[in-house]
Amino acid sequence: MPAPPPRPAPSAETCTAAANFHGILFELGSARIADDRETSATLSELARALTTPDLAHLSLIIRGHTDTSGGDRVNLPLSQRRAEAVARRLIAAGVGPGRVRARGMGSSVLADPGDPTGFQNRRVDICF
Repeated sequence: MPAPPPRPAPSAETCTAAANFHGILFELGSARIADDRETSATLSELARALTTPDLAHLSLIIRGHTDTSGGDRVNLPLSQRRAEAVARRLIAAGVGPGRVRARGMGSSVLADPGDPTGFQNRRVDICF
């Protein structure tokens, strides 16, 4: 029996089911994915899970986030490029390109509103 078609992805702004990935690291001030063991393992495990038959029907939005330094003029494009970098990596690992959208959120959705530096906001999350 063929797999069901992908469900439409939720809106990036109204995501109700998200998984945070602080383990996907980037070079400072860059959208280049860090070349380290933790990041590689996180991306490999994520791609493996997303290509299993149980999850192959899910569409997703990869949301990139930045800390609060730099302002929106810098952070929004940077977070978009980071989300796109993760999307490209997942697609290269076998996740269907029609299932993946990337969305930069800048520093608008704080991971820890009590952290005045916003450094805990450096993350990628995925809405299902």
